[in-house]
Amino acid sequence: SPGHREAHGDIGQPRRIEGDEALAQRRRHVPPLRVEMVPGQVRDAASPAHLAGHHFDARGRHVPTSLCERLIALDPARLADVAVSLAVAWGHEKVAALHAILRTGYVNALATDEPTARALLDFRP
Repeated sequence: SPGHREAHGDIGQPRRIEGDEALAQRRRHVPPLRVEMVPGQVRDAASPAHLAGHHFDARGRHVPTSLCERLIALDPARLADVAVSLAVAWGHEKVAALHAILRTGYVNALATDEPTARALLDFRP
């Protein structure tokens, strides 16, 4: 119908989405990705954990890396608006990461095994 075509454009024709220009502008200012820098950035910040593709230090603070501007993922801060945000991990090697993620305030539920839970309760960074 004509009303549908006016509202939605012709099928198969690209439509400009609001915000395209702002996104294109941001992309022009993002420096080239140097993947080899990311491990050093994470190591320098002593980042034991990541959540939704973002790295966090032992105190639960975000560790910006050169990937942050390029990441297609949920912004971890949006998890605060989710009724239940569940972290799932177990094992002694995950205790430091779990501690860091729980300190972010973005996760409000944890699924783990009893030995990991006990180690987490006793953990001191």
